[in-house]
This record gives sequence, C-alpha cells and structure tokens, in this order.
Amino acid sequence: MIALITENWFVFLLAFIFGLATGWWIWARYSAEAEAQTPVLEPVAEPVPAPKIEPEPVRDELKVDNLAKAEANPVAAAAAPIAVAAVPEGKPKIAAAVGEPDDLRQIKGVGPKLNTLLNSLGVSRFDQIAAWGEADIAEVDGHLGSFKGRISRDNWVDQAGYLAKADIAGFEAKYGKMLKN
Repeated sequence: MIALITENWFVFLLAFIFGLATGWWIWARYSAEAEAQTPVLEPVAEPVPAPKIEPEPVRDELKVDNLAKAEANPVAAAAAPIAVAAVPEGKPKIAAAVGEPDDLRQIKGVGPKLNTLLNSLGVSRFDQIAAWGEADIAEVDGHLGSFKGRISRDNWVDQAGYLAKADIAGFEAKYGKMLKN
C-alpha cells in the first residue's frame, strides 16, 4: 500500500486539490443562494409589558351558595377559586403540659418540623396528647396548617397512650419498631 502511494503521489495531490476546489465552489454557490433567499426583517417595536392582574384576596370560609353551585355543576365548580381556611392565631386551648418534655418524634408521623410546631403550640408530652378528646384534636388540628388531619390519620392519641405508659412492647407490636434517638 505504501509503495502505491509513493509511486502515485502526484495523482493523489491533484485529486486532493480538485476535491478542495469542488467543495469550495459548491459551498460558495450554496451560500449565495441562501443569502438571496433570506428575507430582510423590519425592525420590531418595543415589546409591551403584560398588564398586571391583582389576585383576589383569599376568604376565610366558603359561602353556602358556592357549595350549591358546586353540587349543581361540578365542571364549573372545578374552575371556581377555592378558599383556603386561615390558621388561627395564638395557641390552642388545651391542657398545659406538666413535667419534662418528651421526644414527640417517637410518634410515627411526627418529624422535626412538626415537633417544633407542636412545641410552639404548647404540646410537649405524650400524656398530654394521650388525654386529647375529639374537641382537643379539632382545636390543635386547626393550628397545624399544612399538617392538618395528621392527628387522626396517624393515630397520635393511641400512639401517645402507649408511649406515655412506657409500653414499648405494645407500641412496637401495633406500630412497628421505635425510632432510635
């Protein structure tokens, strides 16, 4: 193969130069055609900013007539704005904790953020949660914001009952292994 190249180097050089010339000619012709076909764009006026739309304030409660409309026409109700209930200010009216605070994160469903929120609401002991009735649950639930409904869904009162009595075996039998501190 090397011998073939060394004997015919001049032919290879001519073929290379011919290829370069042909490529240059095709490229120049294509560029000229593309440039001729490119339309000249007129300058565009400055963009106009979109008007600002102020959102409606959120109401504290749903109106009864909105509920009637929702029952009558579910498609229109889906498009209607939904009011979000506001979180009550202050602390819930529940029995105060007596004694050293417990680690509420031992209750399944209570993480660090919820533990901090519960402590800020004055909830810090298992026996305090275990003594809650329906009214107490509703009172605290109204202060939980995005965690609303977790007390009933995660059975906090029952879990706290086991933990307040230090019934670890009963707790683990019903709710699984306790979390390590």
